[in-house]
Amino acid sequence: MSEGFILCIAKGGLTDLTTEIWACREYAIKHRRSLIIDKTAYKQDQLSELFNFTSWPVPVYFIERLYSVIHTDVEPAAYRDFLTYRDGFILKINKQSMSFDMNRSYNRDTLLIHSSCKQRILCSHMLLRSVGFTSVSIRFLKERMSGLPPIYNVSHIRQTDYTVDLAATYQYIDSLMAASELPLYVATDNTSVLKTLVERYGSRILYNSSVLELPDESSGKTLHYSDRSFTLHNAILDLFILAKGANSIVAQYKASGSKQHGYTSLAEMLRSDTAFIERLLQA
Repeated sequence: MSEGFILCIAKGGLTDLTTEIWACREYAIKHRRSLIIDKTAYKQDQLSELFNFTSWPVPVYFIERLYSVIHTDVEPAAYRDFLTYRDGFILKINKQSMSFDMNRSYNRDTLLIHSSCKQRILCSHMLLRSVGFTSVSIRFLKERMSGLPPIYNVSHIRQTDYTVDLAATYQYIDSLMAASELPLYVATDNTSVLKTLVERYGSRILYNSSVLELPDESSGKTLHYSDRSFTLHNAILDLFILAKGANSIVAQYKASGSKQHGYTSLAEMLRSDTAFIERLLQA
């Protein structure tokens, strides 16, 4: 019998990416298939450099495995012709947003392709809790987080493809900084936002230095799609630092009536589960 494969092309930022991988994992467990994972963002590093999937109850491979997979059909059918391009295959899939039907089963010789994006914070949380982290990623997190003060406040401000009410956000920050002497860790994808806060509060503002390597004109393009130094490792780092903050200032987003961004929501969920982060850092 064929091993049966799912190709998961995980799109978007950290919460989108982890949601899609988790959805494919659950289908693979139920239908006894193997999982091949690739991603469209965070070009500077590979999933294999960050996560260790050996503890999962399904075999997990990376994109190189795809080219030795023998299959008689592809779902969705619209992807059939793309396979003939080999090296350009993933680039062509990236322009689509389709997935096989996760509510049905398929012949095991059919290659199932998932290339969609539906964010579910709980799924992201479950993936982070269940997956292993490589020794390289644990060392990176330990080194960066060891320099943090024992207590600090946090704020996540996304100001590229999503925009916040900066006047209201700055007002919240001003109030918090006046009421507390604690430093504020700012996770942001916008250089001008960070510079404004550093000018106001100097060394009381903490941040991931890779943000400053993005020019102001990058507005409209999120960090995880940058060719520069912001990596998936940095996305995890910021997430864990946000989760361990004493108090959080939640930016108010203008688009779609959103009150809280998914990345912020995931950090808030992890806030009640910081023992998981502590165990990871003690490994």
